[in-house]
Formats: sequence, structure tokens, C-alpha cells
Amino acid sequence: MALEFMDFYNGLTGTIFVLISIFVAIKLISKYFEHKKRGLLFAGLTWLIICETYWPVAISFILVILTNSSLTDLQYFFIGAFLIPLGLLSWLVVFTDLVYKSKQKVILSLVMITGIVWEIFYMFFLFTNPSLIVLLGLIPTTDTPMKDIAPNAQNIAKIIATTRILFPHTPISLGCMRPGKKVRVQIDQYAIEAGVNRIEIPTYRAMQFASKKGLEIHKYDSCCAVPLQLL
Repeated sequence: MALEFMDFYNGLTGTIFVLISIFVAIKLISKYFEHKKRGLLFAGLTWLIICETYWPVAISFILVILTNSSLTDLQYFFIGAFLIPLGLLSWLVVFTDLVYKSKQKVILSLVMITGIVWEIFYMFFLFTNPSLIVLLGLIPTTDTPMKDIAPNAQNIAKIIATTRILFPHTPISLGCMRPGKKVRVQIDQYAIEAGVNRIEIPTYRAMQFASKKGLEIHKYDSCCAVPLQLL
């Protein structure tokens, strides 16, 4: 597996950052044993976990150099995020030792519960492979609190792109529930760029855009949530 310049640069700098972070974390933790202040212990753990998103970068870089192979997508996302709740909890221990000491138990309990819920959802979506993912967008509705809230086409594209990264082999369907008019045109085109597979009631411009990109267009008379194998 040959590395291009930017891949090599990102891998090298990511590895250096991880090594520096590990060194700093070990220094902080070692100071805990010297001074017996738990803030040093949790600060060290926080610093170690805060660079977790770079762990798979460093590991992949080293694997490519030594074995000419890399981490799988599953391994990459598991290593890069599974300790995030623990890192947040560790930092809040340090923070609430300094301020809000009287509310520390409440704050840490809420963060712990939130972290457990996040971990469950993250692991579920990471280790499952749904047959279809359907994404919907908010339609501002008259006489409701959300009447003036219009979704941003770029933000919707970011969600689609993130979903595509997390589920690289799963079809993604953009449902009919999304704003109309000019925003709909932007949403549809951004969705195609971001990696969506299906669009319910696409705009004419979206179909033209997909054709220009060399994509095959198939038409189905069905709901956006019906898996392709059932059509």
C-alpha cells in the first residue's frame, strides 16, 4: 500500500502527536503518585484520551510502514471513539474539583448516564449493518414554533456524508420530508455529492446533476423507506 505525500504527512504528524500526548499523560500520572492529588491522575487520563481520534491514524500509519496493511473501517472508528465518554468524565472530575464542587456528584452522574447511552448507540450502529438508512429534513410548518426554522442544505449534506462514512456499504435514502423550492434543489445536489443512493421525488435539476456525474438513474414507485430488495 503506497502512501501519497499527504497520507504520509498526516500519518507522520498524527503519530508524533500521539507519542507526545502519551508522554505528557505519563508525566501527569506519575506526578499523581508523587503528590497524591487525584487531579493530576484524571488530567493525565484526559490528555491521553483527548488524542484518541488520532490513535487509529498513528496505528494505521505504523501498520502500513511495517506490514503494508491498514486498519479496517470498523477497527478505525472503534479505536478512534470508544473512550470519548470516559475522557469527558475524566475531565469533568478535574473541572468540578476546581469549580461547582457542591454539584459535582450531580454533574458527573448526568455525564455518566449520557456517556453510557452514547456508548450503547455508537456500538450498536458501529457493529450493525442495516439494509437501508432513511434521512429526513425538517419542513418549516405554519403556526408552529419551527415555522421560521429552515434547514441548511450544507448541514444536511454533512449528516449524509457522516452517515456514509459510518456505513460505507449501506444504501442511504433521502426521504420526501425535506424543504421545497430553491432549498430543495440545493439539498438534492448536495445529497448526491455527499453519497446518497436514493432520493424520494428528486428535483429535475438533481436528476440532471446525477446524469452529468455519470450516475445511473432508476425509478421506483415506492416509499423511501422500502429496501431495494423488496422492490
